[in-house]
Amino acid sequence: MRVVIVYESLFGNTRQVAEAIAEGVLAVAPEARVTCVRATEGNRDVAQGADLLAVGGPTHVCGLSSGFSRKLGLKAAQVAAAREAGHPLEPGAAGPGIRDWFMALPKATAGSLGAAFDTRTESLTADPAADGIAGRLRRHGYELVAEPEGFIVEAAQGPLRRGDRDRARAWGERLIRAASELSRPEPPAGQQANAGQQAHADGRPHADGRANGARPSVNGARPTARDALLPR
Repeated sequence: MRVVIVYESLFGNTRQVAEAIAEGVLAVAPEARVTCVRATEGNRDVAQGADLLAVGGPTHVCGLSSGFSRKLGLKAAQVAAAREAGHPLEPGAAGPGIRDWFMALPKATAGSLGAAFDTRTESLTADPAADGIAGRLRRHGYELVAEPEGFIVEAAQGPLRRGDRDRARAWGERLIRAASELSRPEPPAGQQANAGQQAHADGRPHADGRANGARPSVNGARPTARDALLPR
């Protein structure tokens, strides 16, 4: 499976989250081909052929960053405070950012999967960047494998809240499991019927009534991304 993670980061916090997500993916699927790239370095074709595209960025002024919000965030005083706190400016921090990157992103092919994440302060109560990213992924034709996720920074320049890097790694593990489930081909209808007959004959149906060996479904339909992450 090919996984692409595209991120925007000013002071390294969102980059750390993206790298942790990549670690989580590889922990579950060591054979996966994972690309983790800054939005400034990812051309319009970077997501081409990806089975799963995860996109993340910082929340600025209650939403995705813009040229104006990055300019505010990169004022000399902000940069000096970040450097003093051990968070030097990231390469490409001035942009372009995720908002611009999406404008050049081609429409996804059928069956393409996506996920959205952001970094934010704990005080944020509305319009996180991850929601805007999720909307753009959907409009480009991606099916989300998880609800948009946010990771907390303790100040505008960082650091990440204690434990949030581990939480990002665990989220990456959940993403690849969900993506793998959704990418698994459906067995032919005849095999499903045979499996159901065998399960009935053995007296061992699943607790939810589906046949042994059949994939979970909702009202007989193929599971959606949301179904894939229901508690198991």
